[in-house]
Amino acid sequence: MTVFTGPLFAPFVGGFIVESYLGWRWTEYLTGITGTSAFALDLFFLEETYLPVVLIGKAAELHLRTKNWGIHAKQEEIEVELGELIRKNFSRPLRILFTEPIVLLRGIYMAFLYGLLYLFMIVYPIVFQQIYGFGKGVGSLPYIGMIIGEFLGGIFIILLQPWYNKKLDANNDIPPDSAASALAANSVLRSAAGAGFPLFAPSMFNAFGVNWTGTLPGCVAALMMPMPLLFYLYGHKIRAKNKFTMEYLPAVQAHNDKHAD
Repeated sequence: MTVFTGPLFAPFVGGFIVESYLGWRWTEYLTGITGTSAFALDLFFLEETYLPVVLIGKAAELHLRTKNWGIHAKQEEIEVELGELIRKNFSRPLRILFTEPIVLLRGIYMAFLYGLLYLFMIVYPIVFQQIYGFGKGVGSLPYIGMIIGEFLGGIFIILLQPWYNKKLDANNDIPPDSAASALAANSVLRSAAGAGFPLFAPSMFNAFGVNWTGTLPGCVAALMMPMPLLFYLYGHKIRAKNKFTMEYLPAVQAHNDKHAD
């Protein structure tokens, strides 16, 4: 939710700052101050959560306490090769993206939503500031409607969280490597759409005008509204066609059997 609401808060906050005695420079100052503060908080207070790294840290602590240098984490036995690192971090997400229909379809859905957000970032100022003549601050207040929608959606997700937790418990967790690669593949499409939509937004506005510039994305969004429901109803059939998942199915089944015992 914060990924979507952050860009929506910024325009009217920045707009009122620009129109005040502070001027446009303070939009840069505040961004730098906020970013530096967040970095400092993360650096000093955000703890590591990746299990192999946590175990390495605990092993190092035991070294110092017991003076037994034979204690080590299993991760330390693994020699990381450059080729393997590249394969896992670069090729696997792309491979999953183009061989897993469920990942590709969900990625397209999320990419459109993300692109639509940044399309509004371009279109709203044109409509409310250039056409209707509002100032930078007031002309950005329509984003509040989208922010309210984001908060309502967040509340809905929180209400559904117990159901997600039951599904996770039933599946005995998710293989972390594959899950991380799937999320990375999703981020590739989402980021590409977020960068691409604003590029054609001005040309689209000039070619079709205000009405059609809003109508065309709205029609596409209406057509894509049933996609989450379709994923819920037919997701198991889509996942059955996944080539990548079938390679890991024996390991996943063994993982589930172990927890079942």
